[in-house]
Amino acid sequence: MDTAFVFPGQGTQYIGMMKDFYVKYPHIFDELFEEVADRLHIDLKKICFSGTEQELTSTDIAQPAILLHSVGIQRLLESEGISPDITAGHSVGQFSALVTAKALTFSEAVQLVHKRGVFMKNTTETGKMLAVVSSQSEILQEILIDAKKFGVDIAAINSPLQAVISGHERNINEIYKELEFKKGVKVNFLKVSHAFHSSLMAEAQNNFSIYVKQSQINRPIIPIILNNTSLPSTEVEEIRKDLIKQCTDTVFWSAAVKQLISLQIKNIIEVGPKKTLTGLARAFQMKPKFFPTESFVAYKKIVKKRKEGTF
Repeated sequence: MDTAFVFPGQGTQYIGMMKDFYVKYPHIFDELFEEVADRLHIDLKKICFSGTEQELTSTDIAQPAILLHSVGIQRLLESEGISPDITAGHSVGQFSALVTAKALTFSEAVQLVHKRGVFMKNTTETGKMLAVVSSQSEILQEILIDAKKFGVDIAAINSPLQAVISGHERNINEIYKELEFKKGVKVNFLKVSHAFHSSLMAEAQNNFSIYVKQSQINRPIIPIILNNTSLPSTEVEEIRKDLIKQCTDTVFWSAAVKQLISLQIKNIIEVGPKKTLTGLARAFQMKPKFFPTESFVAYKKIVKKRKEGTF
């Protein structure tokens, strides 16, 4: 295996996202925007380019926006002959990975992520999320073990030095006070409306599972590293189960990256807005070679490397 495409999750959306790509390749992105308008009756182009941050941050809008951005760049990369041997996505990024692997059409994926966002947004239980960054992996492991004493869940383990905790507001506030002045640790609250990837999302998971079970998922043409097991899979039922469990379970992104390293992937392209996953990669001892596509300029660098034969 030579190349992996990885896709970022929620929180990477921003006003003006993909506009530099749109100016250069309107035919690619207009087709996707029109598909969203037809399926969801949402003018996503207007929201992404000139809407308010509040509109775009709403989880039922942010998730389709990130999917569209990622799939648009994925199509551009593949038009240049750059395609993956394996793929993975962080949380909602998993749907972009499924489109890339031909397990879902874009139309099916955008309807699923919109439903996912609606159910998450309308979940009765709210809660908070807290990002924890440590100077040492051993310290982070201790924090995650101790976190259970506060009655919270581990939403994501993103790198050896970064994790996210999710749960009831009072419990998250308590653990924040515990960690706020701890040496070698930085904590900050995420700007989210609910405690995603926690037991508080059980209501959303139950509702979303109905749609996932009814959806047409095809056997992927390349392996997808699952969020919950961090193992590559081409089995439809394993993928379906993973999509459902995402709502309440931990995203083991750190383990997914280690899986890519163990497979000796040479090039890992982060396909989508910002370069969050690329930034996380710096915390790994054996640093994987990440290439972000957060801008048109960054994308063109990858294309140039491909043409020069250095990629």
